[in-house]
Parts: sequence; C-alpha cells; structure tokens
Amino acid sequence: AGGAAAFVRDGSIVLARGYDETILAPLSAVPLVRDGRVRFMVENALAGVAAAWWLGVSLATIRAGLASFAGDADSVPGRFNILKIGGATVIVDYGHNRSALAALVEAIRVFPHQRRVAVYSAAGDRRDADIVAQGGWPMVPPEQKLRVGSRGPAVAALRQRLIVSGDLDAACDRLVEALLRR
Repeated sequence: AGGAAAFVRDGSIVLARGYDETILAPLSAVPLVRDGRVRFMVENALAGVAAAWWLGVSLATIRAGLASFAGDADSVPGRFNILKIGGATVIVDYGHNRSALAALVEAIRVFPHQRRVAVYSAAGDRRDADIVAQGGWPMVPPEQKLRVGSRGPAVAALRQRLIVSGDLDAACDRLVEALLRR
C-alpha cells in the first residue's frame, strides 16, 4: 500500500501513492494518445508521467507537457504522425521491430476507415530473418552478385519470404532474374 504508480482508469491518467489517488489528466487532453486509441502512445505517456512525477516535477508542469506534446511530424517525425494527403489519412511510424509493427497494426485497427492500404519497410541494418518475420522482403546489397540458381544467404532469405507468402519457387526465380537486371 506504500508504492507509487501511474495508470489509466476510466479514460484518465491517474497517479497513486499508497491509497491516495490524483487524476492527472483525461486522455482526451493528451493529443499524443489520440483520445487513448493508440495504446503504445498511452504507454509512452505513462512512462514519461511516472518519471517526471518521481523526479518531483509539479503536476501542473506535467499536465502542461501532456497537453502541448502533439506528436506531430514537426516535433517527433516518424512516431505515429497522422497526415491528411489527397483526401486520405496517412500514418507514418518508424515501427522498427516485430513488436512495434504489431502495436502499429493494433493502433490502426481502431481508426475509422473505408479501406486500408499499408506500406511497410523494415528500416536499418536488419537480419534477413527479422525482415522476413515482419512480413517484409530482405534486401540484397547492390554489390552482391546474384545469378539464377544462386544459393547465397540473401537469395535463401528471398526464397523463404516467397514460401511464407505462399508463392512458388518459380516466383523466386523471376525475382532473382529481376534483381540481376538492375
């Protein structure tokens, strides 16, 4: 009963120390969390709130920070930025691993839509197996020489991705041939 915690209850961020509770802010007053629809951003906000509270930052300052941090492309590019482009809603997020991708998909599901299109790329220097597990296509470095029938690690990863997606070996051979032409 003597511990401290930050959590969400009934749509509000609550701070508790022992049995004493303080409602810090409704999620609707925290632009970053999109009315609480983006769970991983709620978790991020809770972590920031808990750290600031533990360090003794005033509740008024914490509330002001929550209210002013929109999470837009100018302040945090690539972190669930919502853009309106040509009548479509575009969400840009640097989900860089399997758990981040799963959280992103979960977040997108709660937004209203007529149809959805997702474009995903695993950024950075990733192992081919990790990219395949994320549903992506492994990259073949331009300096790596490929030939039809090649059995190197990049081709093996491409072949595995095609097998996972239900395509046949012939599709892998066509892909390798296309890579040879670049």
